[in-house]
Amino acid sequence: MPLGLHNASVGLFVRHLEKLSGIIDKGAAFAEAKKLDPAVLLATRLYPDMWALGRQIQEVNKHVYWACSLLSGQERKDVAAQEGLTFAQLKESVAKTVEYAKSIPAGKIDGGEGRAVVLAFPQMKLDFTGESYLFTFAIPNFFFHLTSVYGILRHVGCDVGKRDFLAIG
Repeated sequence: MPLGLHNASVGLFVRHLEKLSGIIDKGAAFAEAKKLDPAVLLATRLYPDMWALGRQIQEVNKHVYWACSLLSGQERKDVAAQEGLTFAQLKESVAKTVEYAKSIPAGKIDGGEGRAVVLAFPQMKLDFTGESYLFTFAIPNFFFHLTSVYGILRHVGCDVGKRDFLAIG
């Protein structure tokens, strides 16, 4: 049985989003245990020109919305980043992203390997096929921001490990 774009996208995203929800729980528990202001932890960055923890979580979600909408032939679904979200609100946003991804039927994505996907930004336009968009843009961006979430929490001493990140076990 072929892998299919739906399983390679939605299947992958949902598995890791569900693990991200647990990572968010660990971040919230870490802040509470260490008596840290959660807002300060959510504003933590690995480097000054990188987005903060809270925004990294939102970027993970954004790339799932983009991928699911574009791969299913819809207009790009944008979700605006919000400042000052709490751990609970971020966890809820991840749950909504899972719900959205699961709502896309396999038949809307599978077979769309050659579908034209165009990303227009003020400074550039990127043209892809469905397959090239998924494997060269959507998945790398998803994992870049997910890795940043993990890296920020590890950097501050939160007890997250490789098993949390790999979505196994």
